[in-house]
Amino acid sequence: MMNFKETMFNAAGQRVEIPAAITEYLAWIEAQDGLVRSYPQGGVYALIDPSAENSCISICPSDKGHAEAWVGSDRAEVSERLKPFCRTGGDGSFAAFWADGAGETHIMHLGSGSGSTMTGVLVSDPVDFLRLLAIGYYELCWPDQHKMTPAEIHGEEFPPEDYEGMEDELPAPPAQPLALRAWVSEKFGVTIPERASEILGELPDMADENSSDPFCVWLRKVGG
Repeated sequence: MMNFKETMFNAAGQRVEIPAAITEYLAWIEAQDGLVRSYPQGGVYALIDPSAENSCISICPSDKGHAEAWVGSDRAEVSERLKPFCRTGGDGSFAAFWADGAGETHIMHLGSGSGSTMTGVLVSDPVDFLRLLAIGYYELCWPDQHKMTPAEIHGEEFPPEDYEGMEDELPAPPAQPLALRAWVSEKFGVTIPERASEILGELPDMADENSSDPFCVWLRKVGG
């Protein structure tokens, strides 16, 4: 039976070289009991950490048509160079591998358009992407939340004062991905920040037709 890592590799575009750090992460996922799941309609995905049962973020292979539909073009280089691999929000946003013109692989954000419109290079260092996952956000697709910790976001969405006298109904804050944090820190000798803004800069909006972001420049060349 094909394992999860092989499934992810087989789903990658012809010009996409999955970074070594992400390959290590896929192997770590497989070694954890119960992270790899099956969709009822077929296909597989994986939780990012044992604590992430309710997270909107998951690792999942995508087919050729995903990239083409998002870009709005069936040009061969779209599916060869762009490969969504991680759901970043419940709105349908994804992170994706993208091979630039020099053959280097970067990790992008593809806003859904119906929710998040954040589009562009998330990180070029794949270890930074793992550090980002290890912070413990419920979703990564909302740039206005990147300067907040997961606990601060939870406190804003569920103010304790609104539950005065009903504390037992106050939703619990998101669980920290402790296993992933420990593995990333030990494996790569890095620290895990409190906020995404400590890793990410300001990403373009998909409506910005003048963005100098290299991925956005490429999109303007290949888009339908």
